[in-house]
Amino acid sequence: MKHKLLLFILVLITGVTANAQKVSYGLTGRVGAFKTLVSSGRTEETDLGIGLQTALGGWAKIPISAKGNIQLTILQLGEIQNTGEVQVVNENRQPIADAKVRDQNLAVGLQVMYLYTLREKWCVGVGLGSKYEYFSENRVEKKYKGYLIRPNNSNSYRQDLTLHFPLESQYKLSERLALVGQVQYQFNNRIEATNSDYQEHDLGLSLGVNYTLK
Repeated sequence: MKHKLLLFILVLITGVTANAQKVSYGLTGRVGAFKTLVSSGRTEETDLGIGLQTALGGWAKIPISAKGNIQLTILQLGEIQNTGEVQVVNENRQPIADAKVRDQNLAVGLQVMYLYTLREKWCVGVGLGSKYEYFSENRVEKKYKGYLIRPNNSNSYRQDLTLHFPLESQYKLSERLALVGQVQYQFNNRIEATNSDYQEHDLGLSLGVNYTLK
């Protein structure tokens, strides 16, 4: 088994080295939406809305065979999602109203994909991706002057680093422009706590374009 793995790695490295001069790269922009799938361990009803996502970044593609390519994509991500309600209280801790809350996150994404050319203009791929949230907070949609709002504006319950499986399809419009569609499934729990049966996994869809610089 180890010999087969070493042989595969050797073939992959040889293919990448031999085709290094054919590397292409460019820019990408995407918009998308995601739904948070909640585990059955959750007893009370959740109020997680559809999340929205925008992404800008760059990509590089290395051919390793006649129809196969390795693509590396780096993305700057911005996300918002309605996550429920908080109770607004006065100075005496007496409840006076409910306010909707939404999560706002900024993250860096990294994906490694294997793309296979089906036809002259079509290719599909599968890979592995990661997302690191370097800014994350709760925001109350309405401000209540003079009142206290609970809980605090913090998303400390979320994982900073999450992993996902991306499935991608590309359609070439011209020599420099291609349409991109991608489905993502986040396979690790986005909740920080590891001692709970309750889990949240995002399932997302994004559409965008790849622009080739070289």
